[in-house]
Amino acid sequence: MDAKMIAGYLYRFTAGDEAALKRGLEDRVRIAQQLAAGEEPTGYRVDFVRASAMKVLDTLGDCGEEFDNKYKGLDRCSPLDLIDILQTCINNIKRAIS
Repeated sequence: MDAKMIAGYLYRFTAGDEAALKRGLEDRVRIAQQLAAGEEPTGYRVDFVRASAMKVLDTLGDCGEEFDNKYKGLDRCSPLDLIDILQTCINNIKRAIS
C-alpha cells in the first residue's frame, strides 16, 4: 500500500463533520490528562480504542502464525517483529497525513 493509497483511506476519517472531529480531539486530550493523572479513563472512545487494539493484536497474531508456518524450521516471528509491523504502520500513517 503506497502513501497515496493510505492518504485516500485516511481521508475518510478527516473529511466532513468538523464538530465531531473537534469533539474527538477534545476527548483524546481528556483521556491523555486522565492517564497522566494516574486515572483509568472511561467512555465510548476508550472502549473503541481498547476493542480496536484487541482486533489489531488478533491480526498481528495471525500474521505471526502465517510467517511461522511459511518459514517453519527456518525462522520464527518474535514480539519484536510484531512491534516492527506496528511501527511500520505508524510511519505509513504519519507519512500519509504530513
